[in-house]
Amino acid sequence: DAQKQELEALEYKATRDPLTGVYNKEVIIKKIDKYILGNSQGMHMFMFVDFDNYKSINDKYGHLKGDKALVFMINRIKNTFTEGEMIGRIGGDEFIIFAGNISGMDEAEKKARLLKEALDTTYSSEASVIPISGSIGISIYPKDGLNCEQLMERADAAMYNVKRQGKNNYQFYSPVS
Repeated sequence: DAQKQELEALEYKATRDPLTGVYNKEVIIKKIDKYILGNSQGMHMFMFVDFDNYKSINDKYGHLKGDKALVFMINRIKNTFTEGEMIGRIGGDEFIIFAGNISGMDEAEKKARLLKEALDTTYSSEASVIPISGSIGISIYPKDGLNCEQLMERADAAMYNVKRQGKNNYQFYSPVS
């Protein structure tokens, strides 16, 4: 029993981001690709999240408080979504949320609004009150890509459009004409 618990702890450590507890980059990409492969007839939603002004939070309040704010935000995201969504950290303040087998664009729009609302908040700790928000780029399988890499590329492009337009919002990928 102790050996089994030790093995489970090692597996958890190997697949998770140590700070936030969500999947690490390598694992989330593999899980998304595996999910798509087994559910190729469905419609899936890929959300790329970048916390706005995170570097300035670290610079102003310190990395320890920045980490606490990041964990606070991830917990808000986890509480917003069900067990069906996959959440992964792919960089310092960049995260992926993947929702498989959505019913259509109305559901995608609803999930995007929920995520934006979860990210638009304030982190309070001791003498600090830190406003937090996020920019979200969204791509849809199969319209915008057939694998995790393509979906990530398109969602990343949409997220940078949000950043250019003032941050703290979401946008669905749209090919440039």
